[in-house]
Amino acid sequence: MDAVLICILLLGGHDFNNYELGERMTHCVDLVERADDAGVDPHLTASLAYYESHFNHRAVSKAGARGVLQVIPYHHCPRKGECDYVEVGLKALKRLLRKKRDPLMAVCHYNGGTRCGKRSKRWAKHVVRTAKRLRRVDISAN
Repeated sequence: MDAVLICILLLGGHDFNNYELGERMTHCVDLVERADDAGVDPHLTASLAYYESHFNHRAVSKAGARGVLQVIPYHHCPRKGECDYVEVGLKALKRLLRKKRDPLMAVCHYNGGTRCGKRSKRWAKHVVRTAKRLRRVDISAN
């Protein structure tokens, strides 16, 4: 698994300024390595974070989700202000992958919560498809 290659493939075509691109690359590589260390598919995790936030660690959604994995602190963080969003996002994804036994359904529920509606399922298909492409390129490069 080549974390830098995965991140270049995801971020390479964007028109970020150099500082922004460097910052997002740093967060992407960190996420991919942490996912691999945690036993979570790094390709799926990178794809998920790409679609959730484009690796913007300052991202905040309308629903209050934060960080590169768009974690909702209310649901995942024990105390306000004391939360590693990557760690709790990886734990949540790992738990869903184990429970659902299907990456598509796990990603759908990661995004949609207890409901996996049409919009979340369509979004999850993009995430899973991108993860498969990343895996193919990463394997052929190594």
